[in-house]
Amino acid sequence: MATRTIWGNVNQNRMIDQGSGDFRVVEGTPTGDYTVMFDENSFSDVPAVVVTVREPAGSAGHIATAEMLQLDSTQFKIVIRSTATQDAYDKPFSFFAIGTSD
Repeated sequence: MATRTIWGNVNQNRMIDQGSGDFRVVEGTPTGDYTVMFDENSFSDVPAVVVTVREPAGSAGHIATAEMLQLDSTQFKIVIRSTATQDAYDKPFSFFAIGTSD
């Protein structure tokens, strides 16, 4: 088995700014919800995923957290919420997923 890393920077409009090229972001999800789907057979088991919410330069913004809603070997789903109000917000984020592949 080999170790595989998938990474990306996703903007608040669910567009991929940079990344490893082997994932996509599902469009049409509710405000603050993001689903990232890995290419087929990317991981043979559930990977470790780290997500960091990014605040656009020059914005006043809210401090926000990313809550993991679903994680399996094919995708992960998060919701980004304000830590003050718990409201969902569309915010840019970065992630990396590390796991094994066959």
